[in-house]
Amino acid sequence: MKEFKEQPAFPVEIRINKLACDGCGACATICPNSVLVLKDISDEEIAALSFMGRLYVRLKGKTKSYVSDPDSCIACRRCEKICHERAIRVGRKD
Repeated sequence: MKEFKEQPAFPVEIRINKLACDGCGACATICPNSVLVLKDISDEEIAALSFMGRLYVRLKGKTKSYVSDPDSCIACRRCEKICHERAIRVGRKD
């Protein structure tokens, strides 16, 4: 059962490093408010990457984590803590 908590007193920003993300889905599974989802990177996004970026996609796969509902984020940082690639950062929005 998912637990819902109150929103933090400050605006939250979730940053995901698409090159580091390997699409394992741990972050999407642990999020209590379903803020994160997995989806495939589009061919246009892949084409816009540098050579190394395209290489990482070939090595790690096209499935990546995305923020689907940023307003529901409660800044619990579970996603950040469970990410073994350290691809997620949760913080105060500037």
